Amino acid sequence: MREFDELAKRMSKFDELAEKVNEFDEVGKLAKQMGTMGLSFRMPSLDMSVPEMPRFPSFWEVQAELFMDGLKDQINTLEESLSDDQELVMTCWHGPEHLQVLQVSMPSRNVVALHCIDAQGNQAQVTGHMNAVTFSFRVATVSPPAKPRKIGFCMP
Repeated sequence: MREFDELAKRMSKFDELAEKVNEFDEVGKLAKQMGTMGLSFRMPSLDMSVPEMPRFPSFWEVQAELFMDGLKDQINTLEESLSDDQELVMTCWHGPEHLQVLQVSMPSRNVVALHCIDAQGNQAQVTGHMNAVTFSFRVATVSPPAKPRKIGFCMP
């Protein structure tokens, strides 16, 4: 009797499996029938890819950009009022030296590099933190054949 009960339990599991197979078979037949009718039977696909996140500039990048934009705007405003024989002279002090700035660049987010000439006409470069640099401006008259110079900017 025990063997019979055990066999009956196994058979009931086979019956459950057979019912599931028949259910899948019915879905398959339905899909075939829909195909002959010009209908499609598809499981919806899900896009599981991770969207690319936008890159936002850091505080330091924004500060560097604002520094250079503000300096350019100030110089452009001052240069607009000059006549053809005048140039805007931008100077900075570096220790005891008084230097004329020819070009301003920012090799990194908070470092300013000033390409200058000293009082003897020698080229010099001053590098410092953008919060530690101070500039002075004056207008100079240029005698021919010399031509007025513009202050240059270079951002990496």
